[in-house]
Amino acid sequence: MAKHGSMITYAPGSGLHGWEEDYVINNKDYRLKVTKKWVPSVDVWHVKFHSQSIFDRQFEIFVTNDELEALINVLNASK
Repeated sequence: MAKHGSMITYAPGSGLHGWEEDYVINNKDYRLKVTKKWVPSVDVWHVKFHSQSIFDRQFEIFVTNDELEALINVLNASK
């Protein structure tokens, strides 16, 4: 069961197989993993951010291609 009272279950055939994942930060004190998967039934990306340090935190979003591009542009924007 997930922490903080939330539980997410995906049924077989839901299209959430083969997650692409990458550690953005991976050192002994802190890890940040980002996973994403295309969900064809609703034409969106399911993106999860998983932060691991003293406490584990997870944040999920469902975004279209345009919204994902906008998020990437914000993250790539220089100061």
